[in-house]
Amino acid sequence: MSKKAPLLAGALLIFAQGATAFADEQGNSCLQLLKKGDHPAAISSATQALKGAPEDAGLRYCLGEAYRRSGDLTAALQELQRAEKLTTDKLSLMRVHNRLGMIMSTLDNVEAALKHYGIYRTLAKELGRIDDEASALNNMAVIYYNRSQYSLALMYFENSLKLSPDDSKNAATYGNIATVYLGRGENDKAIEYQQKAISIDRKNNDAHSLSVDLLNLGSMYRLTKSYDNAKQCLHDGLDGVRKAQDAYWEGMAFRYIGWLHSDRGELPEAKKWMTGAAEIFAKIGAASDAEKTRKDLEALLNPAPPAPAAQTPAEPKESDPSYWPSRGRS
Repeated sequence: MSKKAPLLAGALLIFAQGATAFADEQGNSCLQLLKKGDHPAAISSATQALKGAPEDAGLRYCLGEAYRRSGDLTAALQELQRAEKLTTDKLSLMRVHNRLGMIMSTLDNVEAALKHYGIYRTLAKELGRIDDEASALNNMAVIYYNRSQYSLALMYFENSLKLSPDDSKNAATYGNIATVYLGRGENDKAIEYQQKAISIDRKNNDAHSLSVDLLNLGSMYRLTKSYDNAKQCLHDGLDGVRKAQDAYWEGMAFRYIGWLHSDRGELPEAKKWMTGAAEIFAKIGAASDAEKTRKDLEALLNPAPPAPAAQTPAEPKESDPSYWPSRGRS
């Protein structure tokens, strides 16, 4: 559970807010391309502009964010760390630390992620930016969720909602609360909150976030054996993250679809999708997700013998919260 999440997350981005922190003239072209979802063009624009201004923090930030959205986490981390060193104003620095936290979460560097989110939250409080403080709480909750600390995660998510009365900004938080209920085995409650997130995505015309939330809803439907609904949501979500060129969530879509085929006894199809997921995760450096997917694939190819009748059945794989990536907020 993207990430999912995770990142964990793939992240819910409200880039219009983040862009104002780096609205310098040189970075404007890259930022505009990024807002349009044209990640390759944004990378090209920033790379070209940096030849004449290698110490421009705004360009480094935009290039790092474009790499992050396209799934090249190694390059994203390098550029955002450069932006951190070059940035002088608090607002811009706040944005950089949030993105660094998202990357570190996806790379499973939990302590570094918490450190960056903590700085993000502190700067947000100093600047009186309540929405960003809410985002910081949300992103920290994602980490507690992935540690299976469900009560603590739920508390942080709910505190995030209290700081964010504008429901139009709460799709990611509702989706993350859904994953907490899923981790606790409360599937109906999980679906209820995931549908709240999707309703907000549609009102906001946020195609990328809608795609991510559809993927999670699809896998929730799968758990309740509503397979037709699951298939529709999963393939709609896959189409959306492909259009957004979000490689991490494309990998998650492949994994989710692989599970669906496995549950339906369609093992050749399950193998195909799981193999594709592992390849995507390995390519973008999401090593933990790649390893989990390879283990799923191995279990499909070499199923364990049935347990003796008196033995307690093993917990289902979905009980591991890292299978359900939550999403950060920008």
